[in-house]
Amino acid sequence: MRPNGFSGIFLLLFCVLAFSGCRKEDDGLRGFMCEATVLGDSVKGFHCYLDGGGLVISHDRWLKGIERGYFAFHYTEEDWQTDDVHGIHIANAHVYPEAVYKVIRPVSREEAGSLHVSAEDTCRTPDHFTLGYGWRGYFDLYTGVAVMNSESGEKASVQMNMIYDPDRQTADTLLLQFCYHPRIPDAWNRHCFLYGSASCDISSFASLRPWSDSVNIVVEVGDKRYGRKISKEDFLKPELK
Repeated sequence: MRPNGFSGIFLLLFCVLAFSGCRKEDDGLRGFMCEATVLGDSVKGFHCYLDGGGLVISHDRWLKGIERGYFAFHYTEEDWQTDDVHGIHIANAHVYPEAVYKVIRPVSREEAGSLHVSAEDTCRTPDHFTLGYGWRGYFDLYTGVAVMNSESGEKASVQMNMIYDPDRQTADTLLLQFCYHPRIPDAWNRHCFLYGSASCDISSFASLRPWSDSVNIVVEVGDKRYGRKISKEDFLKPELK
């Protein structure tokens, strides 16, 4: 997954120095890779809010429609600045998505029933599941995000849902159920799962109830529970000024 807080910023600076140190002649070009949340457009600029802190602005049109992902950031040394609001601030960069994360929007228990996503045949347990950190209105998870026909290479999507029951929430715990439904065509004789990251949008929970300063995210996956602690401020997405 990814480091958090000051460790994330330290790793980011280390990667930048390592990248620049590989060049025999310093042409001023720099680069690093990081997970980020993307807001904006190609006219006013796509604002990439880095996990761990920092803001990178790009006008690359291929960022349209991307909300969360893992990106390669390329910029010139003179574009690197720091400020009191964002810490790292790069005003003009080329940004290339290495991995685009599917975003899961949680639904209530009642909505899940009407959508038929909580029934036994559509709410399975994945073979592998890892819960990541919460940051800027999302938390990440790692699991099988697609399934592939081992003979033809054809791919099929995996349906993923997060279900919440308002009556089971407390001031210090956000409790969610993860429902996993790999749609494997009957005609496939052999298949394998493709693993990657997805993000769950938790911004809608910011006003669900009064939260404690520190909140535990607990995700039920089958008969197991996975937990991660966040600040109540982590329910909030970045806002473009």
